[in-house]
Amino acid sequence: MHRTRKTLLGLLALAAIFLLMAPAVMAEGTEAGEQVENMATITYSVGSVVQTPIESSPLGNSTPGAGAGADTTFLVDNKIVVTVDSDVSGSQTISPLGEYTYSFTIENVGNAPQGYNLEVTDLAAGYTSNIWVEDDDIAGLDTTNDLDRDYISSLAADDDITVYVVITVPDTVGANSVSNGDTTTFNLVATTCTNNITAFQNETENAGTIGVGTVVEEDETVVWVSNTVQDVFGDAAGTDDIANDGMHSDSVTCVVATTSLLVTKTSLVVEDPILGNYVAGSNYPKAIPGAYVEYTITIVNQGTVDATNVSISDDLDQNDQMTDGDIVFATDRYNTSADDVEVTYDATGTPSYSYFDTTDSPNVDNATFTSYVLNVSNLTVAANTTVTVQYQVQINAN
Repeated sequence: MHRTRKTLLGLLALAAIFLLMAPAVMAEGTEAGEQVENMATITYSVGSVVQTPIESSPLGNSTPGAGAGADTTFLVDNKIVVTVDSDVSGSQTISPLGEYTYSFTIENVGNAPQGYNLEVTDLAAGYTSNIWVEDDDIAGLDTTNDLDRDYISSLAADDDITVYVVITVPDTVGANSVSNGDTTTFNLVATTCTNNITAFQNETENAGTIGVGTVVEEDETVVWVSNTVQDVFGDAAGTDDIANDGMHSDSVTCVVATTSLLVTKTSLVVEDPILGNYVAGSNYPKAIPGAYVEYTITIVNQGTVDATNVSISDDLDQNDQMTDGDIVFATDRYNTSADDVEVTYDATGTPSYSYFDTTDSPNVDNATFTSYVLNVSNLTVAANTTVTVQYQVQINAN
């Protein structure tokens, strides 16, 4: 029992020594350019007499004795594998004129440091894009420290880096305009270059070239040369490239979600000094001096997202009619003669109301009447709903 335990402890200690002595193996394999060298020794006898050993040589050696041979060597070739992975999944919602940032992880899964061209492809017309390469430990795009460039200068084997693509969405009007439900799918493509590039590489591919600043081409059809590092592509197909092309790509799909606002302004005489108040179907006051005319602005959101921070500006003196005294802004016409503007929200079929007083100081109701211009601000028109804003003027009776 004791001997068995001692034997086990001895084996464990011996295994630990071997582990410490064993060379480290990187996840991406033996580094490209590593020279492997060795030499064989032949021993033989003639008759019963042992002869002097003969060492091997790449060119052949027949001279017996130590030192007469030479090592057979070769260099480990460059296995080029790059991966591009989008850090988002599913369709991304975007809005007209918006700017959106999407992150990608670029990983060098090969066995040598490489540079990479970075390119956005298939982005719909009218959109713009910009590429940033992370250069600090701050999570997310940091335009102060990250690099505004379309290439990765150097990425070590088995290392990765975050790249950001910033896209800007066109307007809903003009050339290349977008509409609700429009979709664009763009790709980020990484193309393998030699190490330590200093700009996006436009050169023609150069087979077997190790100079700085070239796009790498696979040495697939080139005869293997033992003491030259040759390139072999091992990448999988991406969203915008094929397998074994020294490239990789991944995509992001964006769907436009926007409002479509229908705006209408109407007027109605709601009271005059002779006929009195308007009653639908029975009493119709007229626009005579002293009468009150109600303006109704109707905003219908026909889109799929809410319209926020909606503001209305109505210049009631466009033809100097207030300056000349033809009409005046009517105050205290709503909410039991307490407020000047009535806002009606109809999201569920049951209207709700808000009332604004333009004379509040400070104006907490987000409504002002200054220099004959009525401004109503900070409204929200939910998707597929209607908001109406009403206010009145009075025709001068003097």
